[in-house]
Amino acid sequence: MISKTKGDLILGSPRRVLQIKPPFKEYYFIDIDGAKMEELKKEIGNHSDVHILRGDCNSLLIAEVFPKVKWEDYRRGLCLLDPYGLDLDWKVIEMAGHMKV
Repeated sequence: MISKTKGDLILGSPRRVLQIKPPFKEYYFIDIDGAKMEELKKEIGNHSDVHILRGDCNSLLIAEVFPKVKWEDYRRGLCLLDPYGLDLDWKVIEMAGHMKV
């Protein structure tokens, strides 16, 4: 990714998250832009712990991600939302808020 202000090469959010130590057990990256997702797949390579989902985050968070981080299954999740172009439906935040922590 190229910095808009300085023109320098910088790490994007997904790459930064993957460098966190200790690492998380699984990662879910969601974007509606197919070209961005293909570039991310190339950049990340083959990791069984990384799931790249193309589509609307509003439906994919509810259908694909939240069901995998249930309190009763002793699974937890941390959701980081990148604000650029984000059109997040408040029902997603509401649903996340009702999940036990």
